[in-house]
Amino acid sequence: MTTQPRERHGLRVTTLDGTRVAVGPSDLAELGSRIEGRLLVDGDEGWDEAILVWNGMVAKRPALVVQPVTAADVAATVSFARERGLLLSVKGGGHHVAGISIAECGLTIIA
Repeated sequence: MTTQPRERHGLRVTTLDGTRVAVGPSDLAELGSRIEGRLLVDGDEGWDEAILVWNGMVAKRPALVVQPVTAADVAATVSFARERGLLLSVKGGGHHVAGISIAECGLTIIA
């Protein structure tokens, strides 16, 4: 089920302090090599479905999405975010009325 990241432009991803940092193609390739699941960016097949939340009035969009298939994928994604100080969120069912399962311009793990 592994989807290696295709050639991508760098992204601006929100950090824990609210600033944005560049995450370049080599960073995306590194994260992609650490996980078995899918790494998605806007425009990838499955992106719109992955970021959909129950409350259609919530319009948050992450910069990156990881769809893990193993606990090791989750651990690798959390480590990647921690190493770079990236804002991280986890979307389970996506049913919170305020849409807090999506970190705006952050990295989101889709459980």
